[in-house]
Amino acid sequence: MEQMKKMPLEGIRVVELATVVAAPTASRVLCAFGAEVIKVETKIGDEMRRAGEFEMVVCEDDKNPLFTIQNSGKRLTSIDLKNPDGKAAFLKLLETADVFLTNVRLPSLGRLGLDYETLHKAYPGLVYAHFSGFGPKGPTPPSPALTARRSGCA
Repeated sequence: MEQMKKMPLEGIRVVELATVVAAPTASRVLCAFGAEVIKVETKIGDEMRRAGEFEMVVCEDDKNPLFTIQNSGKRLTSIDLKNPDGKAAFLKLLETADVFLTNVRLPSLGRLGLDYETLHKAYPGLVYAHFSGFGPKGPTPPSPALTARRSGCA
C-alpha cells in the first residue's frame, strides 16, 4: 500500500478570526495545503452563513454554498471575545497556533487586545496575518471594505 504524502502545511495550526470573503478564502487555501484551520466565530456566527447569492440577501442559516466552500475542512467554533472566559479560551487557543489570520478592523482588534503589538509580545513566534481592504495607513483603514463600499471608491 502506498503511503500518503505529507501535505506542505501539515502540522501548521491557523486560528482564523474573520468574516465574509477574503480572509476566509485565504485560510481555506492554507487548509487545502494541509494546515489545520480553526475558524472562530462570534456567538451569532459568520454573516456569510446567512448571505445569499447576491450580496447580503438573507439566506437560510448554514445554507449558503459560498460559506460552505470557504470553510470546508476547517474546524469551527464560537467564542464570545467580549466575555472574560471567552477571551481566556481564545488566548489559550492562540498558545497552540502557528498563525493568527484575521480581517477584523484594527480599532476592534485593539479594543480586544488582539492587535499585532499585544499578541507579538505574548506569542513572539506567532505569524500575524491581517487582511485590510484599504491598507494599514491613511484615512480609510478602520472602514469595512465590503464590495458596495469599495466600488464607490473606484
